[in-house]
Amino acid sequence: NSYQAQIWLMERISRSKFYTSDPEKADYFLLPFWDLAMTGSGSLGVNAIHNNIQYIREHWPYWDRYNGGKHMVILPDDQGACDLGTSLPQLANTTFIQINGLKVNNGRSRGVTNPCYVPKKDLIIPPPFGHRLGPTHELVNRPFKKIAENSTGQTRDKLLFFAGTVALPGMAAYSGGTRDLVVSHYLNDSMFHLVDIKKKPMSFEDYALGYLSAKFCLAPSGLGWGIRTFLAIFYECIPVIIQENVEMPYEEYLEWSAFSIRLENKDVPSLKEKLMGISSSKYEEYQTSLKCVWSRFQWTSIFGAFRSEAEHLERPDAFSTMMEILSRRARGGEVEKVDSCTKQPALDPLPSDLCEFPCAPGIPSPLQTVPEYMPP
Repeated sequence: NSYQAQIWLMERISRSKFYTSDPEKADYFLLPFWDLAMTGSGSLGVNAIHNNIQYIREHWPYWDRYNGGKHMVILPDDQGACDLGTSLPQLANTTFIQINGLKVNNGRSRGVTNPCYVPKKDLIIPPPFGHRLGPTHELVNRPFKKIAENSTGQTRDKLLFFAGTVALPGMAAYSGGTRDLVVSHYLNDSMFHLVDIKKKPMSFEDYALGYLSAKFCLAPSGLGWGIRTFLAIFYECIPVIIQENVEMPYEEYLEWSAFSIRLENKDVPSLKEKLMGISSSKYEEYQTSLKCVWSRFQWTSIFGAFRSEAEHLERPDAFSTMMEILSRRARGGEVEKVDSCTKQPALDPLPSDLCEFPCAPGIPSPLQTVPEYMPP
């Protein structure tokens, strides 16, 4: 899962064409830190990182040469850099590779108020959520194949779908209040398919079919980042992202407005009117862009392919997109947006013997042992 990114992402980098063992040739230095989810929260995790930095400074000149710049740390847990607070000022120039893109914390993450993410310094990556489903699960073998063949058998007759935990007792800041706000406004509206899974448990297949039967899918945050953004992309349901002050993965590079809708909590009372006001031609544009961009959110070159078409294996995946951004940053200047519907090869080609998931060349994956996963 995402918490193990230090393992599978570092392994992927080390066997890519980007890796060098000569530090004088390096654009970046990837530090093999375990993040706070592994080392413990609070002072235990902070002290572990502090000790690692001291060790690096004692043995190599590069940290001091660049004042901590050109160094990268993978922080893939829910809170990302939020947990670091201001207790590690020596990391001010260090790039965090993480999943949480919250730019203005406002105390939403465990009461910490420092930003979890600094644009153009840090890099937000997508989670490897799809690989937790298991290699033989019906949800993988049937809907994904039918999506690729444009024959899902499902009519997108619902306006918007959401299923998950709506609220947590004693935690008013959960999801920024978005889930509760949407459900309170539209629970009884027949055009909305909204399910509070704490009150009405849902089968995993019905959950997937919910994404396949709606035109738009609500993509709120949870305690940290929001997995439903990527589930919607996975099922080619237009994400309606209500996550204020949150940057999406690769947003500096991908034109998110071409395949998703960004709103705020203040827009919820008029959400139905806004969605119904989108013309059929505009909706088709969203769908076309979504079909072009989905591969950039899948870690295909690490875990294997979900879709069998050969041309999809040649398209940039999440790893290739990450390296495109880092490469452009290393050259200096602004990272220009890319048109995802313009065909371009992956920077680091996928293995020629890449098989359908769960084939993961060279990487034993504990993710394959998890048969089902229902996001909270």
